[in-house]
Amino acid sequence: MTSLLDLLTQAQPQFTTNQALLVVDLQNDFCSPDGKLPNHGPSGLVERIKALVPTFRENAGDVIWVRSVFEEERDVSDPSGDRDGDTVLLDVEAPRPSEDYESPEETSSKDRLQVPTPSSKPEKTPSSNRALKLFKRVRGKPKATPAPAPVAREPSPVPTEEVPEEDELFLSKTSKRGPCCLRDTPGVEFVEAVQATIDPENDVMVVKSHYSALNSTTLLLTLRTRLITELYICGNVCNTSIYATALDAARHGLTIHLIEDCLGYRKQMRYNEAIKQMTDLMGAQMITSQQIIYDLLYPSESEEGEEEDETAIGAESATEQLQAMLSNMSLTRGSAKDLRSKGGSLSESVRPPTASSSKRRQDTLSIESSDKISVDSKVSTMSPEELFEHDLRVHRQELKAKKSQPVLQPKKSEGRLRTVRSKARMRQREETEEKSKSFVTAADARSPKDSPRSSLNQAYKTTAAARASPMSPRSSDPQPKSSKKLPASLATFKTLGPGEKIGEGDCRIIYDFMPEDLTFQSFSETASRTSHYGASLDLSGRNDIFYRLLDEVRWQKMYHAQGEVPRLVCVEGEFGPDGSMPVYRHPSDQSLPLLHLSPVVRKVRDQVETIVRHPVNHVLIQLYRSGQDYISEHSDKTLDIVRGSSIVNVSFGAQRTMRLRTKKSAKSKKPMDEHSRETQRVSMPHNSIFVLGPETNMRWLHGINADKRIADERSDAELAYSGMRISLTFRYIGTFLSADNRLIWGQGATAKTQDTANPVINDDAAQTDNLIHAFGTENQSTDFDWDKTYGTGSDVLHFRAPPPDIPILFPGSDEVENSRVRIFLAEIGKDYTTSAAPPEIEGAAKITRTVTFRDADTFHTEILEAIPVLLYGDRYFHLDPSPQGHLVTASAYDMILKTEILNRQWIHRNESMGFIHTLRRVEEDLRSNNWEYICGNRFSVTDCAFWPVLDRVVAEWDGWTSREFPKLTEYYEMLWNTRPSVRGVREKIVEIE
Repeated sequence: MTSLLDLLTQAQPQFTTNQALLVVDLQNDFCSPDGKLPNHGPSGLVERIKALVPTFRENAGDVIWVRSVFEEERDVSDPSGDRDGDTVLLDVEAPRPSEDYESPEETSSKDRLQVPTPSSKPEKTPSSNRALKLFKRVRGKPKATPAPAPVAREPSPVPTEEVPEEDELFLSKTSKRGPCCLRDTPGVEFVEAVQATIDPENDVMVVKSHYSALNSTTLLLTLRTRLITELYICGNVCNTSIYATALDAARHGLTIHLIEDCLGYRKQMRYNEAIKQMTDLMGAQMITSQQIIYDLLYPSESEEGEEEDETAIGAESATEQLQAMLSNMSLTRGSAKDLRSKGGSLSESVRPPTASSSKRRQDTLSIESSDKISVDSKVSTMSPEELFEHDLRVHRQELKAKKSQPVLQPKKSEGRLRTVRSKARMRQREETEEKSKSFVTAADARSPKDSPRSSLNQAYKTTAAARASPMSPRSSDPQPKSSKKLPASLATFKTLGPGEKIGEGDCRIIYDFMPEDLTFQSFSETASRTSHYGASLDLSGRNDIFYRLLDEVRWQKMYHAQGEVPRLVCVEGEFGPDGSMPVYRHPSDQSLPLLHLSPVVRKVRDQVETIVRHPVNHVLIQLYRSGQDYISEHSDKTLDIVRGSSIVNVSFGAQRTMRLRTKKSAKSKKPMDEHSRETQRVSMPHNSIFVLGPETNMRWLHGINADKRIADERSDAELAYSGMRISLTFRYIGTFLSADNRLIWGQGATAKTQDTANPVINDDAAQTDNLIHAFGTENQSTDFDWDKTYGTGSDVLHFRAPPPDIPILFPGSDEVENSRVRIFLAEIGKDYTTSAAPPEIEGAAKITRTVTFRDADTFHTEILEAIPVLLYGDRYFHLDPSPQGHLVTASAYDMILKTEILNRQWIHRNESMGFIHTLRRVEEDLRSNNWEYICGNRFSVTDCAFWPVLDRVVAEWDGWTSREFPKLTEYYEMLWNTRPSVRGVREKIVEIE
């Protein structure tokens, strides 16, 4: 018979899936300059793959080499054949989801790739078919059949012009070349540089005659038999072979990782679109070869350790609960009555077996031995008391057997890429959860009569008694509601607080870090002004320091080629009088540009210095969008941090928990002693500061794990601010860069003084590997020898090619302000990059950000608000330096004042209709002076300022007519028709009667 205890605790077989590196078409025809179809980028592709292969083979999994061999011309779309042709991407102007869609009958089975969504259903819908239009099939040969409307790209029955040949279809011939990868030719062979890297005995060799490596090959069978569920793909060509292979892999449920710096291509636009579709629609994740090698050679302490610890603790706790439950149960008559008389109820954790669980149990019983059957026959004759004793004994035996149960393991050291995979999955999972979750805002988390500050203070306030007694409970600590022992989870683990020993004793956590007068009063005064950070719009109720930082910090996105890091960041610091700046280096491809300290960050910095009693000149600011964002365990890299100084992390927003664990070598290098590593947890609520001492940083790893609990299981403090958290990490940096980013000196550089500074090193593989190795040594060592590892210094700045040092535009929340600056920058031909904007918070006041321009001059000057940016630009970039421009400038500033008056009058038009009077004055100026532009006969900075305001009025005011404002209407339409810069901010203008 099947016992209740068996149903509750039945063991399941354990399988471990594997991963493989798929190297596609690394052949002479694609890699050699003399090949038939050589790729143009990226440089160093073969060398990076050559370096990656042995490390992956030794530490991660199988290496699969795929090469193409021509057998016959392949049509990439052949519906009439036995099998559809491969899907490749040649047309970057794929139809958008809003276009007409094909019916399910017209869509081949290979087109029916489901894009996973939280509410996806198995049946087809028009919207899903429209999304599938992005997977457009491009035919290798034009057909003579008419194309169905309205798809204009299909060849018509009577072509009016010659269809251009497509050279990237390498399994077809063109007028300029024959097919690529012909048998018995040098072009079909693997490039010579990697031939010695191939291990014929251990590696898998696949020969394909289609674009996809899974089409008509045994590769899928090989993956299934080896339990390979994840592919790391690299090679050639990104929009044909890689794209077709990734699409087939996605159809078969394989997880795809694209090694972004190891993907060859010929045309940049096709590469970009292929990457976009593979990541957006196929769920592929981006990663660099350097990141893979680093994680394999120097594996960080990932969440796996905690999951194992907590699983073990949870299992032990569950066993204790089960024993307690069984000891209190009785099967004698009247027991249910006695239970009701005592007001008790059956535990929710004890439920009758469902049909599905019974079926699973039957499946398990079908593979058990006959000995078990004989035992069950004996069990059926036992009394109830004997039955429970038997079940308990069997349960203990199963727990022991489970601990010693062999698990199917991949070859060599499986799991080293688990951290990489978990990060990629986390990004994908949070994108889905972000759309479906609804978090409680800070306003919802407090009572109506409480202010934001007072409610949070009430939650986190540490009493005098708590400070005096380290072991006394705090209100911020989660407290169990009953004396029953709960399963281990983030909500039940003990957390440390103020006054308790953290790490080596040189760490501390402080609540209510920023005094209330600094947190509110000074920011209220800032919000009332009209010259800083969104002051031109209403900031009522936004004086909480979290919102001030969200509005004020110039957030930037971080990319790994086409892959975006799922959080916004900013780096600020203290510049020297000559424009020199501190630099903090850590394992990342590129260092972000340093910005000047913003007003609120400067106030926080000043308060931090009073706590640690030494200067801090560098701060990394990160915006974590939800509890799903995390930081893997690590030690801060001290190459550039002044020795003996503390590292400080300040938290604003939703509460998160930091975990500290001793490094492996601090206890034992034996795997069996993994659980003996000491673990501590520190809650970091809103307005708290955590000080990390140098000794703890050397001997412990610290990180913040993703919070996988559902929203109902989190506290109000953890759900506040829609789950968003702003983290500011302050450091005292002793290494510096020159204003032009060309020279480096200081503690972590080879030159220790500015007068002996050396040039920075960028994109140097050997020097970069040395630095990464040093970082890995510090991450693992508990008795780190700084002088031995870092003493000689390093001048590496960027691990890859450095980004261009050009201006940055940080758009504001007012599109008129943004358009003014964009028109001006386009007119002067200034190259610049645009930063990201922070997400809006549901239920909170609208974010009011001011447009900011960061110049690339010696001091990296930052200018706030559109008009100051225009005047600064006109002063130093000279929109019109000619003598004729002087006449326009003479009246420009007066017109700018009228423009600002008009803009404010329009914003407050409900209070007064004064904007009509101002418009009439400008109309009269144009008419009386017979000006072509707004203040003369030459385009000027005033036109950049005035036209976006006029555009807003014309678009939003029903009272605008060409009869009342003929000259302004003529000017409005003329400027849009003649200036590309204006059309760049307004795709289409209003038709005026």
